[in-house]
Amino acid sequence: GLWAKVLETAHSAYLDHRKEVALTLYKKAAEIGLEVGQSNAAWLLERLDGETEDTQYSNFELAIHYHQLAADQGNVNSLLQIGDAYYYGRGTEVDVNKSVAVYRQGTQLRSA
Repeated sequence: GLWAKVLETAHSAYLDHRKEVALTLYKKAAEIGLEVGQSNAAWLLERLDGETEDTQYSNFELAIHYHQLAADQGNVNSLLQIGDAYYYGRGTEVDVNKSVAVYRQGTQLRSA
């Protein structure tokens, strides 16, 4: 359908080194609830830190937002990334207790 085409176009843009275009398209897909758009937007944001135009939040802060949306849909890798963000203080304050809690949540989902 239409959203599959949006995701395909985003992927093509990424491969053509048009990362901002890819990010915009993945964010659109993410906001309507597509998990692959959420996780891909988060992945790109982590790699483009400081290179995008959003000045209200850092890219790592936005990445956590999109990882959380994907995690809410059962994406265990996004939980791992959120745990890492708390552990290393990327986009948030360092919080080892939150990090451990998120890692445990991911372990429970993976073994369910």
